[in-house]
This record gives sequence, C-alpha cells and structure tokens, in this order.
Amino acid sequence: GQSARAGAALENAIRVDPEHPAPWLALAELRFSENNLGPAENLARRALNLAPRGSAEATAANALLTRIQSAPR
Repeated sequence: GQSARAGAALENAIRVDPEHPAPWLALAELRFSENNLGPAENLARRALNLAPRGSAEATAANALLTRIQSAPR
C-alpha cells in the first residue's frame, strides 16, 4: 500500500512539474526498490537529463544508474 501511494504521489508531482529532476529520481529509486529495473533505468536517465550538470541530483542519478546496471537481471 505505501509503495503504491508513494508512486502515485511522485507521478502526480511529475505531472505538476515535469522539468524538475527530483520526482523522476525518487520514482526511479522506488521502482528500483521494487526490482522494476527497466522502468527504474528509464526514470533515472530522465532525471539525469533534467538535472544540472554537477548537481546533487545528477550525481544521485548516475549512482542509481550504476546500481541498476550492476543489479542481477
């Protein structure tokens, strides 16, 4: 239940402000925690593309992408 509510809230935040990387990154982390690696990777890449170069969000998105790519498939 909590995961579904969190996902819905993050999707709503993305609809409200699709150019902000934070909700994309948070949703990527959530999907990764659910072992939904394909969606997690897509969301993390979107966050990375939106994040300013060198920002905390860009660093976090890169780190998440590394974790996703290292995860067993």
